[in-house]
Amino acid sequence: MKRLLLFSIYCTLFIGLSGQKIIVRINEPNNLKGVYHFFAANFGGSLSRAELTANGACAQPIQACVALTNPSELAGKIALIDRGTCSFDEKCLFAQQAGAVGVVMMNHNDLNNRGGIPFVMGVATQSIADQITIPCVMISYEDGVKLKAACAS
Repeated sequence: MKRLLLFSIYCTLFIGLSGQKIIVRINEPNNLKGVYHFFAANFGGSLSRAELTANGACAQPIQACVALTNPSELAGKIALIDRGTCSFDEKCLFAQQAGAVGVVMMNHNDLNNRGGIPFVMGVATQSIADQITIPCVMISYEDGVKLKAACAS
């Protein structure tokens, strides 16, 4: 039986401060419970005044460069996706088309580029990015390793 991850993705404005606290909070399972910092994409649904809470599931294939083969597992969930060989907007659109309500991109799966911190994902193809309505965020490689291990168990 696959383990489900319960995520909260939200952005909180602090009165009197110029910044925002933008985090992914893992609510379940207990061994992953905690806060993971991220950067939101320059496309997709806004997190400016929203909180998104849903179970998470790994996309199949994990790099999401083609139509996902596990839409029944992703429907209504936050898709976990590895950074990889295709554009971020393309990956997020495939997740949205599979029924995901959000995307957590894990930076970086490349053996020569491990340890990457999160950054703002840019638009590669505007016509693709314009179709994305779900929030898409990136977390660090180190945090992603923990989440992928939970997906696999």
